Amino acid sequence: MDILINELSLESQFLNEDEFLDTFLETIKIINIVNKLSFNLLKKYDLYSYKVTHNLDFRSILKIKGNDIVTKYKSLFAKLMNEPPYWQTDQKHLITDIYQCLQTQLTSDYSIAEACERDKIVLSFKSCNFSNEIIDLTKNTQYYKIYNSINHIKFLDYLHKQQKISYIEYCLNRFTTNLNFSNLDNEKDGFERLEKDEKDAFIDTFISFSNMNWQEIPNSDGLNYKLYNPSKSNDIFKNTQWSDKKIHKFRCSQKYRCFGYREENTFFVLFLENDHKTSDNG
Repeated sequence: MDILINELSLESQFLNEDEFLDTFLETIKIINIVNKLSFNLLKKYDLYSYKVTHNLDFRSILKIKGNDIVTKYKSLFAKLMNEPPYWQTDQKHLITDIYQCLQTQLTSDYSIAEACERDKIVLSFKSCNFSNEIIDLTKNTQYYKIYNSINHIKFLDYLHKQQKISYIEYCLNRFTTNLNFSNLDNEKDGFERLEKDEKDAFIDTFISFSNMNWQEIPNSDGLNYKLYNPSKSNDIFKNTQWSDKKIHKFRCSQKYRCFGYREENTFFVLFLENDHKTSDNG
C-alpha cells in the first residue's frame, strides 16, 4: 500500500518549532504504524523545503539543538527529508489532468493528486486546511475521496474498516493501553477460527475495554470480568506455558468470551471463545 506525505499541509502554520514538534509526535505514531505494516511511505523530492514556521523550513528541524524530540527522532527526520522512496520516480498522475480540492488550489504535481492514482491515502501534518479525515478531490469531472491520516487510532480504524489489514494486525497496533495480543496464537486460538460477525463482536468489546481503566473494568456489568476457575480436568490452560498464570475472562457477547491474564495494567489475550463451552466449565 502506498501512503503519500502531504507536503501542502506544511504551510508556515506553526508559531515556533516547539509547537510543530509537539504535534509531530502524533505523526510519528502514524509513521511507526506504516513501517510496522510494511506499507510504502512516499514523498515529494522537495518535502524538506516546505515551511514549518514563517522562518523555518522542514530541513531546518535537523539543525535545532537541545530539543529532546529532535535528538530522539533525528534519524527519522533525516530519512523523511533526504532518503527515498519518492513518488516522482514512478509518477502515476498526469499534469495534463485537472485535479481540484477545496483545501488548496495547488493539486497537480503534488502528493494529493498522486494519491488519487494510488491507494488514495495521504499523511498530513497538523493543519487547519487538512483537519478532516476526508479530502474531497475531483479529477477532471470525476469525484474521489482521499483519506487523510492525522490521528493514529482513526488511521488504524480506517485500515480495518477498509479491510486493508487483518484483524490481528489491527489489534496488535490499535490496542496499546490495557490490552495486549502478542501472546495470542491467532490461528489456533484467535481470529483465524472465527466468522466475520464473531470477529466484529470481539473487536467492538475490545474497543470498549480499551476505553476503561482498571477501576471500571472489574465493575462493568457488560464485561462481567471474572476469574476463570475450572476443575483441573477441564482447565484448557493446564500443561501450557500459561499454567502458572491467574487466568481471567470477560464477556464479548452472550456467547463469546475472551480469556487471558493481567500483568500490572495490561490484559494479555490468550483465547477467543465463540461457543461458551470453556466458560461452562469455569
